[in-house]
Amino acid sequence: MEFGVLGVLEMRAQTGAVSLGSLKQRVLLGLLLHRANTFVSADTLIEAIWRDAPPRTASKNLQVYVWHLRRVLHTADASGRLAFRAPGYRLAVHPGELDLDRFDRHARHGRQALAESRPRVASRHFDAALALWRDHPYADLQEAPVLRGAAERMEELRLTVLEDRAEAGLSAEDPPGALLESLEPLVREHPLRERMRALQMLALHRAGRRAEALSAYDDIRRLLARELGIAPSALLERVQRTLLDGGTVAGDTLWRGGRATGPVAVRPESCQLPRDLPDLVGRLRETDDTVGALAPAAGPDGRRPGAGHGVFESLTGPWSGGPRSTLAVLTGPVGSGKTVLATRIAHLLRPYFPDGQLWVTLRTADGAPRSCADVLDELCRALGAPAEVGPGPADRAAPAAQRLGERAAFFRTVCADRQLLVVLDDAVDEAQVRPLLPGGDQCATLVTSRSRLGALDSAHLTEVGCFTPEESRELLTRTAGYERVAAEPAACAEAARLVGHLPLGVRLVGARIAGRPHWPVSRLVERLMDPALALAELTVGDLSVRRVFDRATAGLTEPELRAYRHLGTLPRDSVVGRRLPPPDLLRMPLPEAEEVLEALTENRLAEAGAQGYGLHQLHYLHAAALPLPMAPAPSAVC
Repeated sequence: MEFGVLGVLEMRAQTGAVSLGSLKQRVLLGLLLHRANTFVSADTLIEAIWRDAPPRTASKNLQVYVWHLRRVLHTADASGRLAFRAPGYRLAVHPGELDLDRFDRHARHGRQALAESRPRVASRHFDAALALWRDHPYADLQEAPVLRGAAERMEELRLTVLEDRAEAGLSAEDPPGALLESLEPLVREHPLRERMRALQMLALHRAGRRAEALSAYDDIRRLLARELGIAPSALLERVQRTLLDGGTVAGDTLWRGGRATGPVAVRPESCQLPRDLPDLVGRLRETDDTVGALAPAAGPDGRRPGAGHGVFESLTGPWSGGPRSTLAVLTGPVGSGKTVLATRIAHLLRPYFPDGQLWVTLRTADGAPRSCADVLDELCRALGAPAEVGPGPADRAAPAAQRLGERAAFFRTVCADRQLLVVLDDAVDEAQVRPLLPGGDQCATLVTSRSRLGALDSAHLTEVGCFTPEESRELLTRTAGYERVAAEPAACAEAARLVGHLPLGVRLVGARIAGRPHWPVSRLVERLMDPALALAELTVGDLSVRRVFDRATAGLTEPELRAYRHLGTLPRDSVVGRRLPPPDLLRMPLPEAEEVLEALTENRLAEAGAQGYGLHQLHYLHAAALPLPMAPAPSAVC
């Protein structure tokens, strides 16, 4: 069985190509392949298939498409591949069956060979990877925005491999004419790609066309200034100096007389931080606390971060919170704004870590944990190092733990003696974080997680909770406008209360108010008080409380999901939840019930208090909307 997404969507069995049916059924298969081996929520699938206009029968129609897809898989001898578990579906794809996986494997092996100074072997792997491309990815499914975005990211991967192939060709001393023949159309199509320009300059120089190489630098210098208002990167400047000086600078290759003086290394420094939101509300104490813990004793200007800028006045003198840490954890419930706060903190710290600021997300789009090996590869690539340091031909059979240890050691080597800030967003547990920590004392790591990660040594912990009523009002004022909030202050306060002052909920309430200027806020309050309508109201564009909570609960075990759902069946006096003791309706032995409820509490999906366990009001609404799990056998009742 083979699946193809690098072109028109296709599926091939031993008997040949398999007919995939209607457009909507192909979109369904495309999205399941895009997130292969992970559960994709029904809401996500419905949005991808019908975009902004799903019919009232969308859920039933989706079930019909799933049924037809199962029939298609059955005819291809792939029965049982498509599984259901609330809240969605998963398509099992075996290693090597998806052409994108084969592309990625060849690309990784090519980079490994290039790092080992085997450029001809690297070229063969890169050629094999590029040969898998038949057309634009998902060429027949471009109407689906999710797949269109995925295709754009895949095209970026292809461009990177094309650059890698040119680098291997330079290292292998391929004829410069052939290299330029492949590079120059790409430069014309992507004139702002600086690494591609650098490779073109090196190839021109190797061909004895030094003046044209310098002219190429001048072309992109003017283009960057005109289009973006920026100067060329340090990479291009180093290559230009190399060509002007007739020697080697900072490890770059100067091709002299057809021979290379060293490996080609053309990777720019990385700043991967997301955009800092200007309307971040509150969090001064949390920001002050975390920046003070991670910042060096003094920055490049001799001051603590933020000194004299009004936000961190307490840091103008020696920080009194204890010794500087190299690891900080922001922990809090789903939707509390940990990622937004981490972005603000990372931007404040950026001047103090000049060698790079790396950002990686540790879960997939559906909430499944990413493998540490993949994350280490991504971090190494961002630093311009070979992504994969093993397994080589001799140790390919080594245990996975050993190979992971080698990758982690290599990452620490790359980070040694550098001033780097690494942000690990949405960590699952301590075991996922430990291999990703740089070893140098000049580096700092900022982690966000629902779990407190208490087993991490010497971690500085900061709690990120819900807003105060005053902070909720401030965010509503910034998102909905002062006039709307001032006109109906009581209704705005009630709307914030009904979402439990959860920052995600408050932001969506503000967006709803701003997007419906003809609605009084009191009408929104009425809908938020209706359990059947509240979650639907808390959706704006691609941001949705339901979708965020679906992702957060996707990794729960069956007992945990059952307990979460049953907590949503308990009676409430109003839309605001109340804490209750472990209910008998969990139908499991008491010790197991307590363990399951503690696991939900640790994951910040439930709340624990002196009177027992319960849910935040938005979690209550989400849990109540899930299908009720089947109860276990009576023998398991406590």
